Amino acid sequence: MNELSFKIYLNTQELPKNWDIVAVSNVFLQRRYLEVLEKSAPSNMKCFYIGVYENQELIGVSLAQYLDLNTLESFGERDKCLKTFFRNIIFRKFGSHTLFIGNNMITGQNGHAFTKEIDFEKISSILINTAKEITRYFRNKKIKIHLVSFKDFYENCSNELKKYQFSKMYEFN
Repeated sequence: MNELSFKIYLNTQELPKNWDIVAVSNVFLQRRYLEVLEKSAPSNMKCFYIGVYENQELIGVSLAQYLDLNTLESFGERDKCLKTFFRNIIFRKFGSHTLFIGNNMITGQNGHAFTKEIDFEKISSILINTAKEITRYFRNKKIKIHLVSFKDFYENCSNELKKYQFSKMYEFN
């Protein structure tokens, strides 16, 4: 297999014509779903569409979503007390700009699809590099990403990814 590369698309109109051929195995990555998601997304969410290429051939597709939680009034109103006030300040300062590599709107391994088998070392590298590229995009806009989440991997995939660049990441269920 040759080296893989990726391209990040900022809207569904930019997607290559053969996007749905690659995404055929997952309705949540197909153009029709992504167009609806793009039009109906909350105002604090921005989607990124990732094409994975081997040479010039599109062999994989992926989704990333940015959420700006600063637009929320509160991060929880259990009590009207000083503790709630400080929790909201801390979340706004250190956790309000979140990047999901995957689909934050649904559960299950719906964040990527490939037309051929890709080894986990290369998948981990592509996922990490796309997160870095999107983080750089926001840094150029003077927005600091506080948290990056690689979302919804089946246990066997998660175990394989941890053998490579995911080895030091915190996993939660």
